[in-house]
Amino acid sequence: MRSSIAPDFLVLFFYLSQSKDKMSYKKIFLTVFIAYLLLFPLYLLSIYLYDPSHIFRNPDNLFAKSMRLQARSYLNENQNVSGIIIGSSMLENTSSVDASKKLFLDTDNVFFNLSLEGSSFVERKLVLNYAFASHDIKKVIYSIDLAPLHFAPKTNDVWQKLYDSNPFNDFLIYLRKEPLQCLLTLSKSKNCIGSKVGLDRPSAWIIDPKYANTFNGLCSWPIKSKILLKDSLYNYQKSIAINSYNLAYQIKYTEDNVFSLTDKHNKTEFYFVVPPYSALYYKIKLSVAKNEYDWTRNFLKYFVSECDKRSNCHLYGFDDQAFISDLKNYKDPMHYSDKINSLMIDSIANQENEINANNLNDYLEKSESIVENFDIEKVKKELSSCVD
Repeated sequence: MRSSIAPDFLVLFFYLSQSKDKMSYKKIFLTVFIAYLLLFPLYLLSIYLYDPSHIFRNPDNLFAKSMRLQARSYLNENQNVSGIIIGSSMLENTSSVDASKKLFLDTDNVFFNLSLEGSSFVERKLVLNYAFASHDIKKVIYSIDLAPLHFAPKTNDVWQKLYDSNPFNDFLIYLRKEPLQCLLTLSKSKNCIGSKVGLDRPSAWIIDPKYANTFNGLCSWPIKSKILLKDSLYNYQKSIAINSYNLAYQIKYTEDNVFSLTDKHNKTEFYFVVPPYSALYYKIKLSVAKNEYDWTRNFLKYFVSECDKRSNCHLYGFDDQAFISDLKNYKDPMHYSDKINSLMIDSIANQENEINANNLNDYLEKSESIVENFDIEKVKKELSSCVD
């Protein structure tokens, strides 16, 4: 199904060109073309004023599904932002109020959570560059996600144009049928303009009612999570991206998209956290795809060595903590409850669970011991009782 407005005109042109009456075809085409030229500027003005995705302004701080689209307006509308929380879905549940209270000792400085679901480090750099250009950012909390998805190369996705210096290409976001359909009725529905969810953690997924009872053990997980887990346990598909994203690639990628920021903004404190995926997640990799397990560990060694060279770089890890073996903390092998997000903030505030060159080996040994001792057979047995 096509979603762009402009191609529809080209389709009409094609059908009219098949007409046997060429003069009639030319008149119709000219009429449609002139109408298009007249209506298109009107559409741009109308969609600018309506602005359903809140990319130009957002005085009511509404959230319409995509932080990629809205991070800019959130920053523009909230000039007192001094701290940024940015990561993947692993940080979306982090409370900016909690972070502000514990990491800033005054009320003049506040954090804002701009985490982008499934984001690569490239995507986060775009948003952070915009934040640094418009705000005095003193602290950044950033997730170092150890999965290939987050090392994806730069793309030309339309939303990224919102963060460049060209204001005219911002309208490309709205050259789709969905915004037009909302505009025609000036709809104020949640599906069109989003809703007011508060500034604490606008894109938090844990507030969705479907996750209300999913942190009570494996059988309480969403059915999709259980099915995917069963597939991983009995039909694991090894990552092809691991071969492309080797350590040399990771190093260059991280220098360009992460350490370039710490070095350019050396007055800003960067708190990097390694999201604590469950012991089950790592156990599966260790059992059937050890190269993927090693891939994460080798990168961590590199990151620690580079972070230690920078006074404004701090890395926190939790894979050596017992809670990663308790599946009641998770809704799938990777995603944890928001109490773990709170633990991360506490660790930064209390300078606990920090990884550096002095304790890295002990950290890796303890975390691997937890993974090796995790009872995956017990998981298989439990899963069989709640999934056919």
